[in-house]
Amino acid sequence: MNRPVRDFYDHNASTYDRDLFTTDNVVSARRCHRLLQDGIPCNDHRDQGFPAPRILEIGCGTGLYTQHLARRHPQLIAMHLSGAMLQRARDKVSDPPVRFLQGDATALPFAAHSFEYVLAFSCLHHVPDTPAVFREVFRILQPGGHFLFMEPNPLN
Repeated sequence: MNRPVRDFYDHNASTYDRDLFTTDNVVSARRCHRLLQDGIPCNDHRDQGFPAPRILEIGCGTGLYTQHLARRHPQLIAMHLSGAMLQRARDKVSDPPVRFLQGDATALPFAAHSFEYVLAFSCLHHVPDTPAVFREVFRILQPGGHFLFMEPNPLN
């Protein structure tokens, strides 16, 4: 477990959203929303007789994207290393049935081939062993599944 990162987010969870919304971060958030809309097909799965896709959001933070995903996807698990950040996300997403889980992206507690989609937005740069995250993601993705991730570009 990456204790320094967890401790940072536990300490800053209460002011994270306020400090996050700079001009650059708003532009990044809009890009992520477009990626979510374009990258994950959304239709009413129940009306068409298909099960809803299982989605894992790694590094859900305070639920910025979780609340958007939850309205469209009933099989969502939102995960973060920090319990304080997870609580902020729970506070934002009270109605839809999202499962919240505290955990480490380098050791995902799921069986192989469990998810159709895995998402990670602006969190991989906090992980010291990024290849371990990729190994875990591809282990839990179903064959033909999708890993959608976006990272900040410091040169942008």
